[in-house]
Amino acid sequence: MKYTAVDQHNQTQRVDLSENDKIGEGATAIVYKVLFQNKIWAAKIYKKDVIINEAKIQAMLDNQPSDMVATLDEEEFVQYAWVKYALKDSSRNIVGFLMPFISHEETYSLDTFFDPVLSKRLATKELALSLRIQLAVNLCELIQSLHSNKNYFIDIKPQNIRVYKKNHRVVLLDCDGYSINNPKGTPPRFKAELISSDYISPEVLNNNLKPSDLGLEQDLYGLAVILFQLLNRGTHPFQGVISDDAITASTNDERASLGLYAYGLDKNSKVSPRPQSLHNLFLNETRVLFDKSFETQRRTTVNQWIEHFNDILENKKLVFCENVDPSGKRDGDLLHIKFVGKKCIGCKLQSENKNSIKNKKTYKVNSFEENSVSNPSNKQTAFSANYLPPPKPDEFNFGAFFKFAIGSIFILFVLVQIFSNQPKNADQISSTAVNSNSVPSLNACSIDLKYSTSDQICNFYWSNDVANDYKCNIAIAAEMRERGQYHMPKTSCGKSILNNSSLSSISGKGNSNQELQKPNDNAEVNEPRTLTDKINYLAQKSKTPKISFASISHDSKSSKYFFEIDSAIINNIKNSTRVTRDGLVVYSNVNLPYISSFTMSGHAGDTCDSQSLGRVASCIVDGNSAQCQFSESSSVKLYCVEAFSK
Repeated sequence: MKYTAVDQHNQTQRVDLSENDKIGEGATAIVYKVLFQNKIWAAKIYKKDVIINEAKIQAMLDNQPSDMVATLDEEEFVQYAWVKYALKDSSRNIVGFLMPFISHEETYSLDTFFDPVLSKRLATKELALSLRIQLAVNLCELIQSLHSNKNYFIDIKPQNIRVYKKNHRVVLLDCDGYSINNPKGTPPRFKAELISSDYISPEVLNNNLKPSDLGLEQDLYGLAVILFQLLNRGTHPFQGVISDDAITASTNDERASLGLYAYGLDKNSKVSPRPQSLHNLFLNETRVLFDKSFETQRRTTVNQWIEHFNDILENKKLVFCENVDPSGKRDGDLLHIKFVGKKCIGCKLQSENKNSIKNKKTYKVNSFEENSVSNPSNKQTAFSANYLPPPKPDEFNFGAFFKFAIGSIFILFVLVQIFSNQPKNADQISSTAVNSNSVPSLNACSIDLKYSTSDQICNFYWSNDVANDYKCNIAIAAEMRERGQYHMPKTSCGKSILNNSSLSSISGKGNSNQELQKPNDNAEVNEPRTLTDKINYLAQKSKTPKISFASISHDSKSSKYFFEIDSAIINNIKNSTRVTRDGLVVYSNVNLPYISSFTMSGHAGDTCDSQSLGRVASCIVDGNSAQCQFSESSSVKLYCVEAFSK
């Protein structure tokens, strides 16, 4: 593939790309690694069906940041993955651009410094509180520089920010998605088009705003959320335990729009902090700045954050805990740096780890279809906190086996006596014998499914009568598959039902009398068949690297694929061997080659639609094992897959 690279002075040079050098692909573009002018670059080429904003690319080319490359200890490093060259095809049309190549081997994603699982990759010195404060300064200074040119991040999130391993300076990614100032041209601003969940300012939902409407205030909110997570082990500022049953908000963005901030100096009667939160160990002046960002309309500015964090570093507001050697010569002592006048974060974490080993919860997997990886009903699978997956026995226990054998013989004798007194009618016997591979009769429910309308089944499905009735759940799934339905959103009963060709039910729009239609028998020739194909399909549809139900386009195919992978994750956990090692729950013998990580949310009820307690587990898939870090919480009854990464 041959293109012409054009710089800001309109100088041109040929660039050759190879399919073998492809390093990434999204919904709108493919990224290649390319050698150009004796340097490694990343080439972003838009797909043919994408409408390219050529004027925006040209504006970024003409208005490059003066600090795009910085120098530290006589070594240069890039600070923005900004447009450096426009790439044109043979017709002189812009089809993409060259930007600095940011090596994932030489950088960390910012969430590595606060995610409980990802942080296992860090050296002890990189876990020190002092380093996180310096990271906060580095990030804020770069955001301040971005704003000085009247450019705004908008889609601000940890995955769009990387940290150099050598010097812990920061680099900003996905710059072509920013809101870009165009002082010398028309229009005067090229607006942003994307925004990511968990970092959406409350006014967006409250006023039904679009990314194109956003600017400085969105950046101030998103930055404050990231800083809070950086200091608080990844806890989101609106990720609390809701005490008001009338509140149905389930996402952090919805909670933010309702003002459900749990970590303020003044208590919120509607929501309480997560037990593992460290906010009480922050300096009071730090908490004041967070309260200002999350409880008022006058958010803490970037410059105020810079001044505050520099004050902490320069005026000895970080000290060693009294339980360690103040010289800090031992590597582990760096974990016991604390804010002056506050209790030690390292000591708190040590205490929690000891308690978690002593009182470790056990987990049960509850799958909608016990022996199937697929999940055609789109009912989310989950596991509850009251069951220990069977461990592999270390040795044969003859005594236990003898007791088991005697008990089994006795139970078998009783069953023979019972069934010998039952009628021998074949129909009667077959209607009561249902194994895990069979589909229960339609009479397994207290209503006649065959002659019920789709709306009646939908309302019955979400009722308390069927919530814990396994046989009835399976019967409903079988009946609805016959009708071509793959999803029954709770909010849609009585409005419209999602079928294979319509998604109007998710938004509550459409004809309330719409009948279910059977899926078209003429399936697409290239329709994904394996779970690997399906996650690749979802990755292209997803607006973020982490694939969640909120991030994908809500067509019936995407929904179906998402819940199939969701079910596969849960079934793998169910059938694995579980051990606890170094504070992590390790599931061995899993078969999830198509994902690299996944997260789980906690719920206070018996279904994944019950009250959400936010993210409570982060897992990394490594070969045939999944290593998970669980947050201890007595309120969690059920764990549900929240998101996964390709």
